[in-house]
Amino acid sequence: VVVPKSYAESDSRIDELNLLEELEKNCSPKETSSINLYGISYLLEDSLKSCIKTYCETNCLEKGKGRTWSNIWHDYRRYDYLPFNVWRILPQEVKETFTKCKIGNKRNSDFKIQAKLSVTRELIELLGLYTAEGTNLDGRTNRVVWSFGSHEENLIRYAQGLIKSVFGYCAHVHYAHETARTIQIDSLLISLLFTRIFQTGPSSKKKRIPGIVFNVNPYLRTRYLIA
Repeated sequence: VVVPKSYAESDSRIDELNLLEELEKNCSPKETSSINLYGISYLLEDSLKSCIKTYCETNCLEKGKGRTWSNIWHDYRRYDYLPFNVWRILPQEVKETFTKCKIGNKRNSDFKIQAKLSVTRELIELLGLYTAEGTNLDGRTNRVVWSFGSHEENLIRYAQGLIKSVFGYCAHVHYAHETARTIQIDSLLISLLFTRIFQTGPSSKKKRIPGIVFNVNPYLRTRYLIA
């Protein structure tokens, strides 16, 4: 094994991720078809109606349902949400105004995260813990799971605290068998973050160090290794 005496530091550090841009760049429209943006009604100006009409016609949302694109437009404004795939087709200058919105699953609107994700110690430690103990069941149940021994109560609480801090998600302990416990995040959005954006790999044989780890300061890289 050949190891360099010094690490070649990146010229640019990543302090924040724009999840809208990352999802657009790394995920297909099919993968994000169940992702919505929330808290956006004040951004839906009449000038965007043509984009909504195009989206509805392209995806055949009016066909056989007795709804018009105009009805759908008013629903977006009334219920304060917008499908991520609509955001994809908006003019670039309009897309940039959505950075303060929240992102969530279509069928789990109670759980949302900010469109901009800070690269914190807690996030890097959670990625480190995933590398050690995690599995991503993407494409099956869209569930990110951390597995522990039943005796690792402190580590389990530590992981729960990281998940709460990073995503605002309350991960409960699940009984796997007599000597094992798991905690999990049931979310298509979080599954996509780990699979497509962080690119952590789904299981032990396919795991990799997330690229983001190489673009943070030395202290955070150390926290990744410690976790």
